[in-house]
Amino acid sequence: MPFPFDLIELAACTVNLILYLCSLNIFLSSKRERPAVLYCLSGIPFLALTWLGDYLLPNLLVSLLGIICMGLISLYFYDDSLIKRLLAPLLYNIFDIITTMLIYYPLNYFQLDILQKGSLGNFDRILYLLLIYILQCGLLHFAAKFTFRDSEMYDWKVPLLFFTSDFIIVLLCHVILGYLTPDDRMIGLLCTIICTVMFFCNPFCPLSDRQTGAAKPE
Repeated sequence: MPFPFDLIELAACTVNLILYLCSLNIFLSSKRERPAVLYCLSGIPFLALTWLGDYLLPNLLVSLLGIICMGLISLYFYDDSLIKRLLAPLLYNIFDIITTMLIYYPLNYFQLDILQKGSLGNFDRILYLLLIYILQCGLLHFAAKFTFRDSEMYDWKVPLLFFTSDFIIVLLCHVILGYLTPDDRMIGLLCTIICTVMFFCNPFCPLSDRQTGAAKPE
């Protein structure tokens, strides 16, 4: 049986919130005295709104309210200037839209977008979201490593190769799902497991010594 659609959407909203908090931690200064439990509680309204809002409100209104929730999180938990904290949710949503389009249009152009075929239901949705989030995790990973560093370019080859191979594996699984899974559900389950494992491997991408604590030159 396909995974429950609602749980997939809830998981997607949760990952989106986590990536947003990661992006805030990369570009803004966190108020360290705020207890971690407040971070968790602050996400509940956002998740409830984005998960259940479409049942009650127009999609555009849900999106706008979601941006407002993100803005309140950045205002309460971060110390930088007001304009930076207000711009943070807008810039993140632009980032989210651009990365989504970077996945959608190539798949659509090469007729690999199987979301509209209806052959696999929620397996399609899982793989499509994983493609997007793997790309976003990779970009945020590089931002965390290279932001506010000296102009000297750090060794980027290892993480680049890691994320490229990660992306290719998930893309191949996406194609396999489209052409083979209708005849064999176990292939679909296997591909989904592979892509899920690859997604959670992203935070542990291997880095060179120069990227993991090398002191800046005085």
